[in-house]
Amino acid sequence: MEKYIYLVVMCVCAFGCAQESTSSVSDMSLVSDVGLMTNQGDVGVDMLSPLDMMAEAVDIGSAELDMTPSAVDADGLGNDAHGEAVDAGANVEGPDGFLPDMGPAAPAVVALDGSGDYLDLASALAAQETDILVMPGDYVVDSAIEFATPGTTVRGENRETVRFIQSNRDADLFVVRADDVTISNLTLDTVMAGQAAFVEQAANRVTLEDSLIFGGSQIFTIYFAGPNVEAGRATIDAFENQALSRGNRLLRNEITTSFVGDSVAFALQADGEVRDNVLNGGMLSMYMLQNVVCEGNSVLNSPTNGIFISLPSTDSVVTNNVVRNSLYAAIVVKPQVEHEAAGRLIDSRGVVISGNTLTAQYSIIEVDGTGVDPSQGQLVNLLIEANTIELDDFAGVYLLRANGPILRENRITFTGADVSRRGQEGRLAIIDSFSAGVYADFAVTDAIIEGNTITRTANVDDPRVMQNAIVLNDPSVSGATIRQNTFQRFGDDWVHSPCGDAFGDSDQDGVFDRTGSLHRIEANECQVEIQ
Repeated sequence: MEKYIYLVVMCVCAFGCAQESTSSVSDMSLVSDVGLMTNQGDVGVDMLSPLDMMAEAVDIGSAELDMTPSAVDADGLGNDAHGEAVDAGANVEGPDGFLPDMGPAAPAVVALDGSGDYLDLASALAAQETDILVMPGDYVVDSAIEFATPGTTVRGENRETVRFIQSNRDADLFVVRADDVTISNLTLDTVMAGQAAFVEQAANRVTLEDSLIFGGSQIFTIYFAGPNVEAGRATIDAFENQALSRGNRLLRNEITTSFVGDSVAFALQADGEVRDNVLNGGMLSMYMLQNVVCEGNSVLNSPTNGIFISLPSTDSVVTNNVVRNSLYAAIVVKPQVEHEAAGRLIDSRGVVISGNTLTAQYSIIEVDGTGVDPSQGQLVNLLIEANTIELDDFAGVYLLRANGPILRENRITFTGADVSRRGQEGRLAIIDSFSAGVYADFAVTDAIIEGNTITRTANVDDPRVMQNAIVLNDPSVSGATIRQNTFQRFGDDWVHSPCGDAFGDSDQDGVFDRTGSLHRIEANECQVEIQ
């Protein structure tokens, strides 16, 4: 620091003092004050040239200096050599600017062996440290670790060996109540305690990333809870008033849980991201969202559904995820009764399900746009696009109470017969016609079903499986457009709508219409290979 101050003074002298070759000692008071060596004669001052003085004062090396007159406070009063005001030091740069770059401050270190600054994370957080590195060890705690200081970053040296373990069965592990908190590269373990490993509460721009999370069987493992809701107020008030947590992110974590329910809950969030996580053994639940992206996640072996999207939600995308072997549906879209949305008429728009690879043991994508009370609001123009769907029975896409859903360029394939599961383990004891590529059940209006490929493979040896490519079930299903789809059936023909036959006004080539309504059904390709 001293050398840079010294160099700036040299620059000042170069343009403020070198106007005349002989200056009095009093004229050089600024130079004298900072300790420049001068050789005074009887008459005046015989001093070094400005460049010589700079060379002797400091080794400038390869530093670039802005020596233009406008860059120098020539008179010490904030004016340049021409008497115009300048920003002192604005253009006086050393190698990294006016002040030397000292680099980032070293993080506070937490280490169990006493080699760091703190023995435990709670002490570092209590001291309001905002950059914390945690060294390897098993950090067993018996109370929640709370993050209350905005801008805090906690990272582990190695996520495999930096382990936080909750021993108290009544306590969560990490609870974040401050904005701009980032937690990464740790193991969080609540398997024995059973409470939540991570909770966000009324905080914004919180990131949990690159960590291993092990949850118990009693409650969700990760809970982004969103804003605080006053006692007696419905949670949907926060959504309706857009009073949501914003900018929170769940990124690249590996999560293992045994909770049968909302294992990972992302609730009352806006402008958030859930990306590239692996969730094994639980459901990923997205509750009342605005502009949230759920992308690149793998949801495996859920004992219920794979991904749950609760309505109302707007402008939110579920894309490029993999859901495998869910006991029920791979993706569910519907309202929850506890939201108390009756009479509010809050429509859900801009919801997109695209590019996902989905398998499950029940219907793959299950949609209920309003629940039993349409006064909650409508699901409008849901887009289901370019998904790869494989199943044994039931429906590839099940639609109920939806306004203008768009099903485009999906591949729906029935790969085997599993009718023995009907009526078992909580599954519906469905009628045979329910087994279809797309089943539009009740109050589905103006659906567009186009460019899809729906296939029943030769491995399906039970005629009750996928009897039809598309079923329009109830008179309340109206105004459907079904065009340019490809229907393929191997082994035997479609049960109710064989290729080239029409049993009713709208029964055509794999489409079974029971509605009596007018629909636009055209340009579909129906293929049958009977063995």
